[in-house]
Amino acid sequence: MGLQGQHIPKAPKNPRYIIPTRCLEVNRKHMRHHPFICRFIGLWPMEEELEHWIQYNWQTKGEVDLRLGLKFFFTVIFSKLEDKARIFEGGSYFLNNVGLYIRH
Repeated sequence: MGLQGQHIPKAPKNPRYIIPTRCLEVNRKHMRHHPFICRFIGLWPMEEELEHWIQYNWQTKGEVDLRLGLKFFFTVIFSKLEDKARIFEGGSYFLNNVGLYIRH
């Protein structure tokens, strides 16, 4: 019945997960070119509000991945570089009269 009499191997003290170098390089290149680091100066909207604001104001052709960070920063990762370029060159953006700071 159950595991009675069976040997269960112990987990190693310092387990390691090895990520293939090729995967790291692909991810590093993608993260170098595709994201913006953003912050609404003096305002921290909720994640759902940010997602709605991005969808409504930027109207991207590709997918957008939103990741919340510390101190009111968030990262927006674009699947299409054309969307990123168009948005960066598109001018100033505001949410409730609060300006959006964008950095590559």
